[in-house]
Amino acid sequence: MSYLYMKGINKSFPGVRALKAVDFKAEKGEVHAIAGENGAGKSTLIKILSGAYQPDEGQIYLDEKEIKISTPHSGRIQGISVIYQELSLVPYLTIAENIFLGNMPSKLGAVRRNEMNKRAKKALEDIGFDLNPSSLVKDLSIVQQQAVEIAKVLVEDAKIVVMDEPTALLPAREVETLFRVINTLRDRGVTVLYISHRLNEIFEMADQVTVLKDGSKVGTVRPADITQDELVQMMIGRKPADRIYWSPERVEKLKDAPVVLEVEGLMGEENLKGVSLALRQGEILGVAGLVGSGKSELVQCIFGVQQATGGKIKIRGEGLKHPSPGTLIRNKLGFLPADRKHLGLVLGMTIKRNATLTALPKLSKCGVVNQKKEDGVVSELIEKLRIKCYSLNQQVETLSGGNQQKVVMAKWLLPECEVLMFDEPTRGIDVGARSEIYELMVDYVNQGGAIINVSSDTQELLAVSDRIIVMGQGKMTGIFSRQEATEDKIVRAMF
Repeated sequence: MSYLYMKGINKSFPGVRALKAVDFKAEKGEVHAIAGENGAGKSTLIKILSGAYQPDEGQIYLDEKEIKISTPHSGRIQGISVIYQELSLVPYLTIAENIFLGNMPSKLGAVRRNEMNKRAKKALEDIGFDLNPSSLVKDLSIVQQQAVEIAKVLVEDAKIVVMDEPTALLPAREVETLFRVINTLRDRGVTVLYISHRLNEIFEMADQVTVLKDGSKVGTVRPADITQDELVQMMIGRKPADRIYWSPERVEKLKDAPVVLEVEGLMGEENLKGVSLALRQGEILGVAGLVGSGKSELVQCIFGVQQATGGKIKIRGEGLKHPSPGTLIRNKLGFLPADRKHLGLVLGMTIKRNATLTALPKLSKCGVVNQKKEDGVVSELIEKLRIKCYSLNQQVETLSGGNQQKVVMAKWLLPECEVLMFDEPTRGIDVGARSEIYELMVDYVNQGGAIINVSSDTQELLAVSDRIIVMGQGKMTGIFSRQEATEDKIVRAMF
């Protein structure tokens, strides 16, 4: 029997069968990737392993013994820890306090800080980090915060560590640091379950990869034995298409297109130092940059989420005196934030209620929403955006990441926005859903819209952009037409 064996796991939610008799096996001291499209069942399987969900049927064995995992706390006690994409650290506590939170060494009710700091430093050194355990977590980089999360599970003597999209927030230069840490865990005999939509990471790090599709297990393979295209075919059930989303024909068309959004000398309190740009109707303008470069702050200041401290914003040639989200929405500009779960959606509400949040005046009369009209327009959007759901009244939190992003997009299509600003539109989204998002973006600009697309994925920017600007230390450090843009040029401009 394998070191970890999840046997015959079934799980259903209202209207959805999330897992169908899934058998999953992983060996001691291996990196085992779990791949699949959004909605394939990856998150449900991991939540059952961690104790966040209970299976309808099935058993879990660890080191040949059946175990019962009733809660996440129960899972941690038995050596199973999960590091989620959104880190669960307390920013104003120290590194050591975070590592031992809920389990601080004490004597007669007093915390033994010297012992706690010593053990925290040792756990960090074991994975190659020399950090002061008395430092506050808020002062750490993202990769250092991830190291604290990993040290946290090590002091709990974790046997299984699940990493959910661990590189989603990391700049490229820090990904190798994380990989080094994962290799250290493997050398210590810890089994790492690695969930990622970035296929190059799976092929670089994983010993085995298990593919799920529509709640069922497709198979388990060694990355060394297959190609990326073959893995994608396992995930989506068909051969991936070689699709180029950017079209050279758009170049001539954009030359005479009117400017719909103009920014002059935009300043912000953080990481924005006099940025100017012009966006034309029918254009996709890509924005590249490292974490902290000012790329996200740029779109946040334009939309009024962050207060601009200087500069001008013009929409269709008209200056905005007091930019705010309400003003921008009235001027037909929408913003899809990177953190779609907390800033883009109300997870406890339905697809219908989320989709119509920005267009209630359009659907109301005398303050009363026309339910029939609301149902009709939302049903049309679900069909147009190919949102996979069983009902427009389905809770949005039960959707996959790709379908949640489509609901956010629906929210801005209803008020007929003429400009959409995307911040990391495909973060945490699988390869199949990415293609659908790109197609929707291209359809939108072909129908007369305009897009600013902020992305950490250089390949994504090259796939869809007409022009690409690069941000660094709050300034524009490069601008390239699609014809002259290359990954090498973009990366050089970042630094």
